[in-house]
Amino acid sequence: MLFNLKADHLKPQTGKIEDLSNIILSELGTIEGIAQGLTQIMIFSDQIEDPVEDTSNQLLKAVKENFIKGVKYSFFVSPSHFYQKDEYFKMYEGYAKGLIRKKNLNFALQDLIEIQPLSTEWGDFPYIFYICRGDFGKNGLLVFGFRGTELREGIACSYVFLEPELAKKVLDLSIQAHKNVNLLIDRTTFDLTDFANEIEVKDNILQMNVS
Repeated sequence: MLFNLKADHLKPQTGKIEDLSNIILSELGTIEGIAQGLTQIMIFSDQIEDPVEDTSNQLLKAVKENFIKGVKYSFFVSPSHFYQKDEYFKMYEGYAKGLIRKKNLNFALQDLIEIQPLSTEWGDFPYIFYICRGDFGKNGLLVFGFRGTELREGIACSYVFLEPELAKKVLDLSIQAHKNVNLLIDRTTFDLTDFANEIEVKDNILQMNVS
């Protein structure tokens, strides 16, 4: 497994990450590449940016490896940037198409890339959520995530780790607030009925009221 639902367990697995409150882009790529049971990556951000923003190429390497595994990248962006959908799609299509042909993969582009507009502008930090399936408790589901440290960016320079409980909570709130957001998992196993609809997350992570 990637880690045992605790931030401290992530450090020895990667062997390089020493401060989970300040994960640089190359470290994020390393984590993204080793996540076990990964089925979907959900990115909530104002816009989309090219993974080559990471000059170490770790993030791009992880994207390509995940495409080969059939991991779906789901992007949810501000309506004001959704008009660039075709440009965004071509960016990732270029990476996926070459791999599908070279590796003879049995995936369609729609299986690997999804871009949808959010219901309202995302004036927040970029958030990345990793949805994993495996031996992760009664539902076999693990959600963990990261919050970028730069407002309204598609890819931030650094990220803060979100513990699975907090990541699940924030993701559930995001889904409730934006009805067009879909998970590739059974929602009945994911709903967080123990939490109130109005939740304030501390440390400037996210504040959202859901009616």
